[in-house]
This record gives sequence, structure tokens and C-alpha cells, in this order.
Amino acid sequence: MPVWAEVEEHFAHDGAWRDIIVPDSGPAEWQLFLAAVGAGFWKFEYLVDGERKPLPTSVGELSHDNQRLLRIGVLASGLNCHLWTDSEMELDFIPTDVSGQSDLDDLGEFCIRLASTVGKSVAVTYENFHDAAILKYSPDGQAEYVGKGLSNG
Repeated sequence: MPVWAEVEEHFAHDGAWRDIIVPDSGPAEWQLFLAAVGAGFWKFEYLVDGERKPLPTSVGELSHDNQRLLRIGVLASGLNCHLWTDSEMELDFIPTDVSGQSDLDDLGEFCIRLASTVGKSVAVTYENFHDAAILKYSPDGQAEYVGKGLSNG
């Protein structure tokens, strides 16, 4: 697992969030993710138009007419997912919620479980800069500090 001292600068307050993405993903990966959440892999809260609702069991049950938020109980404020199932998987989080090795390990455990669940690599990036990976996690449990980010390249 990456070491906090190596990655700390990427989680400093800068007014932007950080993204967790699954590149080249689509409805099939969203379905696997929904099934894992529903199976209790993580604590969660599902909101539709601000009201708590039961988590749908199928991607087909998600209405594009509503504002959806799936908050996964990882890190202090959670990981937010808006379930845009017609595009690549993305969750976001407040970077300062990662403030030490324990938080970094929690984030890594989530990303490794997600990668294993969907069978694709997962990256932690700067918000909306998906080519600026900070960390990468593979389905076989490997974690790598890429270090590109925005601050150094």
C-alpha cells in the first residue's frame, strides 16, 4: 500500500474534490457495483431528490429524471456517487478526509475491493482530471502511487 508521506501533498485543501474512477466502464460495471453495495460490502445511504430510498437492485431501475446520491461510508464525509450509469464509474470525496496513513489505507481498501468487484483497475485522480492519476489499484490487490497528479505533472 502507498505510504502517507509520499502522497500527502495530493490531499491538501485546494478547493477541489478528488475522484475515484473506473476507466472504460459502463452499465455492466455499474451493475456489479450496485450488487456489491446491496450485498453489504460497505455501509451506505441512498438518496433520491434528497429523500432516503432503498437501493435499486438493477441499473435499469435508476431514473434519469431524479437526483440520485449514493454515499458510501468510507472516510469522514463518505464517498459520493451520483450513479451516472451511462458513463464511466466515478465517485468523489473531500481530499482533506484523507489526513493520515489510516485514512489512506481505508481509501485503498475501498479501491481494491471496487477493482476486484468490477474486474477493472481503479484510479484516484484530481477532480475532473482523470488523466492525472495519483493512485492506481488493480483487481488483483496491487496498489501503486503514480504521483502524477496536478502538482508534479
